[in-house]
Amino acid sequence: GVSVFPLRTHDGSNYVYRKALQTIFFNSVLIQLAPTESGTTQYHQVLWSGVGDILDWDATSSASNSGLYNLFDTQGIIVKGEIIGDNALAIYKEDSIFLLTPSGNNNIFNIQLAVNGTGLLAFGAIAVLEDRHIFIAPDGFFIYSGGSTVEPAGRNVWKEFIEDFDFTSKARVRSIIDRENTRVKFYFPSATEGSGNNTRAVVYDYGENWWTLEELSGNVTATGNHQTTTSRPWSGESGTWADAVADNETWGETRATSGAIVTLLGDTGGYTTQESEVIYDEMVGGTANIITQTHETKDFTSADIIGQDYRDRYMLFQGLIIDAKGSQVEAYYSTDEGLTWTVIDNQPNDINNTFQSLTGAYERYKLDFRVTSRVIRFKFENNILNSFYNIRNRLGIRFIPRNR
Repeated sequence: GVSVFPLRTHDGSNYVYRKALQTIFFNSVLIQLAPTESGTTQYHQVLWSGVGDILDWDATSSASNSGLYNLFDTQGIIVKGEIIGDNALAIYKEDSIFLLTPSGNNNIFNIQLAVNGTGLLAFGAIAVLEDRHIFIAPDGFFIYSGGSTVEPAGRNVWKEFIEDFDFTSKARVRSIIDRENTRVKFYFPSATEGSGNNTRAVVYDYGENWWTLEELSGNVTATGNHQTTTSRPWSGESGTWADAVADNETWGETRATSGAIVTLLGDTGGYTTQESEVIYDEMVGGTANIITQTHETKDFTSADIIGQDYRDRYMLFQGLIIDAKGSQVEAYYSTDEGLTWTVIDNQPNDINNTFQSLTGAYERYKLDFRVTSRVIRFKFENNILNSFYNIRNRLGIRFIPRNR
């Protein structure tokens, strides 16, 4: 089912309750998606109030400025709505995207089917950037910037994601935007782990355009951002009140302090923590929370490396060249489509350390190994506390072609 959230108003003598999947303020009216009327949820309906009058919802009355529209063009139910661009509302259904735009009159909208066949997987499976939406659909990861098309993305991690996604707990999916590191994260429940809690994450770096999956040692039930602000006391102002008004200053105005916006995560224990600096010692007497960072490539064959004229060739793979930065990374290869993995030992003189040390700037590293196979894929991993890596989405593979 779909959860609905109540809107409570007061008509002067009584409280009036309205329920809907989502209520959005847009173009001077309140818009309710999938409202509940007479105890029944209208899963395809968009309803808006009169302009400046949140008590005016009688769209069937000629005296009302409110309105409604039923999105019956596709079968899927409404999942969520988000503002996109300068003046449009994208309404995501399970199988499509509709665009709602003002038509010139404040209480009248144009509503059109923009994208048919691709919709939203869950209420929390979308992240809103300034100029585009990043979202999870039932058939892939996509980027939507408005208009009639969506851009496929994250194909390298989709198969692993969808095979491990717990559809029975999809309502628990959460997202967060880390603007300091230009990343979007979707926290999702793992069918393999089985608790129904969000114990894995999909990460999209929209600054460097790469996708990966993370394993979480804890779980995430809520996400948010925080930034410290300071108030401007009247005693600190100069001039008259009229001067302040003329400068668009307001009483009790707050301003953000210097420093990045902090990403906050909540868990099933009721704790709120700062991402990437989660220390459980001070909270529950445990140890620090380590998040495993993993990135896995596609399978490479001779056709990918040499060309279609050299299909199904055996290759002697002799090394891997990567552009990376960060703290350290451990690399693996697999010749059986990821069923088993062999570590690439980057510290042959230290039997207890197979990690490649990195620096704070992108540098090129050569990882040596030897194996003969028709197919190969690579995995990069880091599960060390207070440690991370970034790898550019390009690899160099050293090889010698063999016979068929």
